[in-house]
Amino acid sequence: MAVSGTGTACYTFSASNDAVTGVYVVSSLRWVGATAAGQNCRITNTAGTVVFVGEADGANFTDGWVFDGMWMNGITVASMNSGSLQVYLSPR
Repeated sequence: MAVSGTGTACYTFSASNDAVTGVYVVSSLRWVGATAAGQNCRITNTAGTVVFVGEADGANFTDGWVFDGMWMNGITVASMNSGSLQVYLSPR
């Protein structure tokens, strides 16, 4: 799959292993549309450091995290069973 919205303030990742390179200032992440309890969404940076982990507790699950302008070197969806991930960027 591909990452959509590149070049805008909101990138949307739609599958595991979707990734973008570069340095970003992330203001928040939002995982939307998990379809069953136990599914997960795991986000890492280029170094493999885990930045976000969410686990669904049922269908139509939404989870998110707000950061105070966290700098990230690369963004990778290490795992995501279903749904999509929106990454909101702050101006640098």
